[in-house]
Amino acid sequence: MKKTIIIMLAAISFSSCHIYKKYERPDTISAEGVYREVTTASDDSTSMANLSWREIFTDPQLQALIDTALQNNVDMQKAKMNIDIATAALKMNRRAFAPSVTLNPSGTLGRVSAGDKANEKLGGILPITANNYNVPLVVSWEADIFGKVLNAKRASKVQLLQSEEYAQAVKCNLIAAVANYYYSLLVADKQLQITEETVANWENQIETMKSMKLAGMLNEAAIAQSEAQCTAAKINALDLKKNIQDAENALCILLNTNPKAIERSTIDEQQMPEITGIGVPATLLANRPDVRMAEYTLANAYYNTNSARAAFYPGITITGTGAWLNNATGAIINPGQLMLSAAGSMLMPLFAKGQLTANLKISKIKEEQACLDFQKSILNAGKEVSDAFYAYNYNKSVVELRSEYVEQLQRAEEATTSLLQLGSSTYLEVLTAQQSLLRAQQAVENDKLAQLQAVINLYKALGGGRN
Repeated sequence: MKKTIIIMLAAISFSSCHIYKKYERPDTISAEGVYREVTTASDDSTSMANLSWREIFTDPQLQALIDTALQNNVDMQKAKMNIDIATAALKMNRRAFAPSVTLNPSGTLGRVSAGDKANEKLGGILPITANNYNVPLVVSWEADIFGKVLNAKRASKVQLLQSEEYAQAVKCNLIAAVANYYYSLLVADKQLQITEETVANWENQIETMKSMKLAGMLNEAAIAQSEAQCTAAKINALDLKKNIQDAENALCILLNTNPKAIERSTIDEQQMPEITGIGVPATLLANRPDVRMAEYTLANAYYNTNSARAAFYPGITITGTGAWLNNATGAIINPGQLMLSAAGSMLMPLFAKGQLTANLKISKIKEEQACLDFQKSILNAGKEVSDAFYAYNYNKSVVELRSEYVEQLQRAEEATTSLLQLGSSTYLEVLTAQQSLLRAQQAVENDKLAQLQAVINLYKALGGGRN
């Protein structure tokens, strides 16, 4: 019999060893090779994600807007509240290791009386006043031999870390969103300035063309075409003004403030942030909040599986009781008797209609799913970094070429206008040159915005914004 008990205890102990193990990252998870064609930059172990967002976005007015958003944004505040909730849950699970103490005092007051004849027969002892009380103090403690409480505590710790990473993800996205809106406003301001200056130049040119018509050098068709072109540019200016107001209102939502004009600098004052390095792929595991959240989801699933395993083992509870008792008659002037007791109990699941087995199977499947999601999040992070890095280099080249293109069109427009005044060019050639120049000038500003957005997206993709 003793040998049988020893063998059973040894088997339980051996099979429950896994329950106490902490989560370890699976060997199958790797970030190697997730960057595409960025080997030169990825050889650098430093990542721009480690830079403070103030070092990336140096415009003082943009920094002030980001500070305001981080302080007031609704989603940011809710994310911080989620951390408080997870912290409270962790404290509760930590205290599960301590014994529970309950106090349940009770008492009764009674009076027994009878008629005179009955009292005489009983020797005159009635009436009787009986005061009874019981003040029990119960201490109960569950021995966490098989790790049920331990795994619940570890799962709560992981959930707290997950809440912190969610808040970091909100912060990272918020910084990127504010910067995107800010730079979009600067570019729209510049495009509006270009358009209004162009309209003013065209209006002056139309007056010149009217004088040329009087001199017989141009006809009414040329003037009408130029006026139509000028009107189209005015409509474009109105569209830009509407876009500016829409962007300001959207930015105010991020700032959690009423719609208003946003104070800002100009696109010409901006210094293009430099790409200092994107780091090795392994840095994604340390910096990307969504990747870290995916791993914490896997860790939580791991501890849930351990809890499902622990449910197969017995629960052992030790209970101690101390109570003051009094059954004496008369007024309560004596504490009565002190009663002490201790008991132990064990609850062992024998037949639960397959529920425990099903729970364990479900937990294992969810753990496998979480592992797949973790690897997928790494692949997605690598894609976003690769896309943003390529977009930065692409837009940098486009800005340089488009700037040359604008200079060429400016020379062409000036030459065509001069030839028109000399009667050596047609008004259609002038209109074409003017339209091409305006489109190119606005396009180069869009290219600058795309380059800035590529920096923002790369910083975000690398998990920047922690500092």
